[in-house]
Amino acid sequence: MRVNITYSVDFDEVPTKVRELLDGCLTQLSDSDILLEEPAVSIQEGRYGQALTEIARFRDTLASVDFRLNDCMTIINGYMKVLADKELPTEEKEDKVTPEKIEKFKQDIEKLREIQNENEKLQAG
Repeated sequence: MRVNITYSVDFDEVPTKVRELLDGCLTQLSDSDILLEEPAVSIQEGRYGQALTEIARFRDTLASVDFRLNDCMTIINGYMKVLADKELPTEEKEDKVTPEKIEKFKQDIEKLREIQNENEKLQAG
């Protein structure tokens, strides 16, 4: 059974936390070649029931990674929304663009691009 958990982190830590989640996916996938070899050997040796069990375990690993990647996408979408909202001026005060704000925004965009590139690498295989 899957459950959702919630905990808070500082806004600036979000890219790091997403990266940690992605690293967990990489770790799970790095072991997947072994998980895929096992059913092949079992089939070769005529242990078809064992092969089914091993294939199911491999599929569970893939499903786990898929759920985690979906979590990452949800977190990044929320992070980007907050970034966009931070850049919008409020009605009470006029938010002026400063060189510091531009640099911070560029840094945030670069962090997001790095996360997106890692995500695309994972999806490409």
